[in-house]
Amino acid sequence: MVLTTPEQWRRVGGGAPDGIKPSLGVPLSLGIAHKWLGVEGPPDLPVDQWLTDDDIIDLLNGQPPVEALEIVSLILDAHHANDRDLPNLEALARKRKNGSATPFDRQVLSVIAARSNWRPQLLTWHKKPGRTSFQGDFLLACATLRGASVAHVYASTAELASVLGHGDPSLNGQQEPGVIEMVDSIDAELQADDTITFNRPEWDDAALEYFWVDRPLSRVKFLEWLADAPLKKPRASLETLTDAERLAMAERIGSFALRWAVLFLAASDRVAFEDGRPVVVRASGERLSPAGDWSTRCGPGSLRRQ
Repeated sequence: MVLTTPEQWRRVGGGAPDGIKPSLGVPLSLGIAHKWLGVEGPPDLPVDQWLTDDDIIDLLNGQPPVEALEIVSLILDAHHANDRDLPNLEALARKRKNGSATPFDRQVLSVIAARSNWRPQLLTWHKKPGRTSFQGDFLLACATLRGASVAHVYASTAELASVLGHGDPSLNGQQEPGVIEMVDSIDAELQADDTITFNRPEWDDAALEYFWVDRPLSRVKFLEWLADAPLKKPRASLETLTDAERLAMAERIGSFALRWAVLFLAASDRVAFEDGRPVVVRASGERLSPAGDWSTRCGPGSLRRQ
């Protein structure tokens, strides 16, 4: 048996005699979701209730298999979220003319919001009176350093604030808000193992996407901090990351750094890892470091050459 992509199957099967190349057809996204939820979901997952909900059907209709699996992942995340931690999303409920507020309704709304990158909810969060740059930096660091201890995230926030020009916060004593207050300020939860989790599906990735769109002039500095985040031990932090935690963090950081980068690559460019960091290799052999601004190519100095 050989596994290949539908595109390659169509290419290699061109001109094949009748009966040799069967038609693969187009899988229905609803059927894909039903099978995957039945296999991956827990016994108490109401698969039929999810897949007969009008809003979920609208999300799945016409989606390719990859997107259908992404929606399946969001459904599973929403199902696993604690009822008390589900967002109310009143504005979204009113917009969709759905006034009910049962736990299942809120689960559905959280999936819908996650598919739109939580943009309206993040805008509301950022516009809240009294919101500080330190809180914004903490949200950004937490979203980036998924799985790191709260002490590591807290200390890294000070590093990020300094890089972004938000001053040099002192974490000694009680001048700045502590970790409990900071975790509460970003609508997250501090777990028993001192890691931070969000109850809204894909909230961390959405926060990063929001920053990337909202702060185009800060992208270069952010990428500079980002490239070193898995390698550095933040100042004043007594806790260090294990090699496995550093590797997991580097893979996560590399994945979305490359996701942003590939949108602007030339056809002849390729991406490689050198010394543990992603680089873009031009056809000429020129190498572009992740510390440069891949997003705009606004001038000859916008990408850092190696």
